[in-house]
Formats: sequence, structure tokens, C-alpha cells
Amino acid sequence: MVLREFSIYRDRELVEKLLQRINVNALLCFNKAIARKSFEAYIFEAGANRGVYFLDRSADDLYIAHISFLTDDISVKHLAHIDKLIKKSITTARGKKLFIHVNAYNDKIISLVHQHGFQEKPDSPGYEYLYILHGNEQRIDNLHNIEYRDYQPHLIDDYLYLLDQSEFDIQLTTDNQFAVFHDWILDYRTNGQGVTREHTLAELKTLDIGYGYTADNGKTYPFRGKGIGLMPSLDEVLNYFPDRSFLIHIKSDDKHEGEVLADYLQKIPEDRLTMLTVYGGDRSIAELKEKLPNLRVMSRATMKKALLEYIALGWITSMRNTHFHLPLKYAHFLWGWPDRFIQRMKAANTHFFLVLGDGTWSEGFDTFEDLNQLPRDYLGGIWTNRIDRIAPVFDDQKK
Repeated sequence: MVLREFSIYRDRELVEKLLQRINVNALLCFNKAIARKSFEAYIFEAGANRGVYFLDRSADDLYIAHISFLTDDISVKHLAHIDKLIKKSITTARGKKLFIHVNAYNDKIISLVHQHGFQEKPDSPGYEYLYILHGNEQRIDNLHNIEYRDYQPHLIDDYLYLLDQSEFDIQLTTDNQFAVFHDWILDYRTNGQGVTREHTLAELKTLDIGYGYTADNGKTYPFRGKGIGLMPSLDEVLNYFPDRSFLIHIKSDDKHEGEVLADYLQKIPEDRLTMLTVYGGDRSIAELKEKLPNLRVMSRATMKKALLEYIALGWITSMRNTHFHLPLKYAHFLWGWPDRFIQRMKAANTHFFLVLGDGTWSEGFDTFEDLNQLPRDYLGGIWTNRIDRIAPVFDDQKK
């Protein structure tokens, strides 16, 4: 097997022929990247199999990595090289959005992509993965102005009173408990290694969750040593905030995880359960809903069914006692939008939230300019990742 850096003089024709056979869209991206001179690429050759890995900076805040192979015969050495290239791309794109396009389906490559914390886009055909920065980013704006106090749970109340609901992610541990932690792997934020869910809760509790944060591209890490033992469990979060409404995200589409969470939630008093909503993959959420039919849930399948029914027929049967998000740009298709629709959702005991973008990842109303896009006197819910930025608007309203 040979791995070499791409040469525009020697390899361009080879790569164009390869991508033409595998994925025409990747070929178009490749030619645009060459025209922009904003890319780096590597060639794989092993017998009859050939492949290419190229990283394209397609915009100031967006990188796209393409992985293409002619056949499914991917060796261990291939995977080791791809692993190194993905790590290099993550470092290069730090603080920016990073997509990975796997342009020919291969279980080994898909598994490797997942191990690096990428998540499949809900609308992808099964070979496109997105690195979601709202949870995995290692840069924070004005990080040096954030003090250790931000790790202290009792000080989170600074903004919680402005929120109707707060979202967090859970990971099932090997001892069937739930850790509250976003990342699929531990390497980015913590001093640990490997897949988060391949550890016990006790093991996760030994880690430093402040280890990976930097505001100067790795020159300093001001939170190192200050987050040891602070990864919370689901129990701890719900017990510390007994009167808060939460949106809980299952970080997998594993049916077993839905079963374990259902068993856990069945022990919670009914009045507390009404303050919780769970969303995630279709299989895990279907299992959870089967065991807890009165629990508010959301998945791609539940949203699709409810919205198609409502848009086509104006019925709200599938929208009763549930929860869903909708990109603002699609909201005008809803019957009675905005006022009458919001009234119907409240009457149906349903939580409705607008998001920005196309809904494939967590774009929120994070600036004053974003809020100006909302309908006048809008009374429904909105998704935000930066309550600290938009808080003054709602703080004035509360007062």
C-alpha cells in the first residue's frame, strides 16, 4: 500500500477518473477546491484499490473532508492512515464547522468516523457525517473571562430563570447508568481516551472535563485540573434541579438505550415526568414511547408523521402531548401560522420550538439579529445556544 501527498501535476487526472467512478458530486467539489487552491489531498494505492482523502476549505468557517475508495477492500493500514488524516483535519478546522463526506459506503470507515464524534445528518443517505460544533468545539469566545465558577452547579441559575426548557445529552455507560456528556469520544474535552459509552460511570467521574478547553489554539488550557470529577450523572442533574423542565438527548439510535432509559424514568414521580422530554434516534425513541406512552418524545419519525399530517390535512392527532422543532424557513407552510398554530399547540399540550438553518444541526437564535427574524409578537418557543448573548432582551421582558 502507498500513501502519498497529492501532486496537481502528477495525480489530478488519476483522482478525477477515480471520483467520476465513485461520486460525481465529490468530483465537482474537488475541481472547485483546486480552483480555490484551498485544499490538501492524499492518494491511497493498494493493488486494484485506489482512494483519495482531501480536505477543502469551502468557506471561511467551513471545511469539508472527502473520503473515497474504489472498492470496499479497506485494510487495517488504510484505516490507520485515515484515522491520522481525520485527526489532522479536526485540528486544522478547530473552531470551524467540519463535514466529512464518505462517498462510498464502507462499514469500517463509517465506524471510524463515528469514533471521532461525528454524527449522521438526519437527512443523509447514510454516508454523510457532520461534526457538530455546538457540543464538540474546543474553542470558546472570551474563554479567559470565564472563571472556574462556571463549573459550579449552583451558579448555573444565573440564566436558567429565563429558560422554559434546557437541553443536555446523555451517554449510557457500561454499568447501565447515564452520564451527562455530549461527546461521543473523550479525547476532545477531557484527559481520557476512547468512546464515552465504553466506560463505567465511576471511570468517567475520575476525568477532568475542563482539560480540552482553549481560546488560543492550544497555547493555554485555563481549565485544566479544575474539572476533575465533575462529569454529572443524570441522577445528579435531575435531583439538583427538581423543578426544571429538561429536553434530554439520547446520543445513539440503540433500542437497548431506549429500554434502559424507560426503566429509569418509570421510577420517577408522574408530576416530575411531565417536565421531561426525550429526543433521539427513531429506534431508541420508539422503544421509550412504547414503555412510557405519556412521555413527550421527539425523533425524526415522530416529527415527519406529525408535520405531514398537519400540513396535508390540518389535523393535530399526531401532535398531541409531544415535542418538535421546526426550521423557521418552513414555518409558513403550517396552517394558521403563527398565532393560531401556536394556540393549537398549547391546547394540545405540545412543546413547539423554532430553530434556524435547515434543522440538520443545532442552529439557534443566538444574536439580536437572529431574533429580528421572528414573527412580530411571536409567543412560541425558540432554540438558542447562547442565552448569555440574547438574555438582555428576555430579561427586560421578565422584569
